[in-house]
Amino acid sequence: MFERLKERAESFLAQNQPAIDALGRLDVSFDDAMVKTSNIVVTYPPKQVLEDRTTENFHLPSTDKPKALYIHIPFCTGICNYCAFERTANSAGDPQIAKYVDLLSSESKLVRQSMGGKRIPVESIYIGGGTPTLLPPEQLEKLFDIIARDYELRAGSEYTLEGSPETLIEDGTEKLKLAQQYSVNRVSIGIESFDDPTLKALNRRHDAEMAERVIHIIKNAGINNIDIDLIRGLPQSSADHIINNLQKAAQRGTV
Repeated sequence: MFERLKERAESFLAQNQPAIDALGRLDVSFDDAMVKTSNIVVTYPPKQVLEDRTTENFHLPSTDKPKALYIHIPFCTGICNYCAFERTANSAGDPQIAKYVDLLSSESKLVRQSMGGKRIPVESIYIGGGTPTLLPPEQLEKLFDIIARDYELRAGSEYTLEGSPETLIEDGTEKLKLAQQYSVNRVSIGIESFDDPTLKALNRRHDAEMAERVIHIIKNAGINNIDIDLIRGLPQSSADHIINNLQKAAQRGTV
């Protein structure tokens, strides 16, 4: 099996060497740091910082390892046909959102109390989903208050808010300014592609023009650390699609 996998990998590299060379000219490459963090797609924090848990020690992580806080917001404006994450389709005013944030507050308070009652020091914070920026400003502010109440982020560390273009196009400036007030310094935005037919096939709720506008909104709000998701390997994808997406991302200062 290993030999077959090796042959397939070598064949892929040989067939796509021109595309790989073009990506290299855009300063896109594969290195050890990327390999070590690639599990972020399926787990956050990455697997290398996770510890085994039992019912007895679930809320008692060891004190000698760095801690990263991940908060999951399982609400989206619709369901993308490639997504396997925990999520439901909701509108911004859905009462389930307020109920969920209240339950998050209760759980977070229990975690803090189980660890001595003081704010828990963490090395990074990531609010993911789902689509956290679907939350209306009042619920988003309540979420930020919960985090500030129960956790203490190390100075200079990353505080990331994940979102999607259609949830930031109207009141994105308000949400992003609010995020900055609570020390958010990084935004991860689900662009997926700058190709409209691809976005439609994925059942995304934005187009390329909206994606470009949202990048400007984020930058104008004063957040320059921007991560964008780009999908490859789709049935209709090609090396040209990948290069085009990365060129557009580079032109907009996101890579």
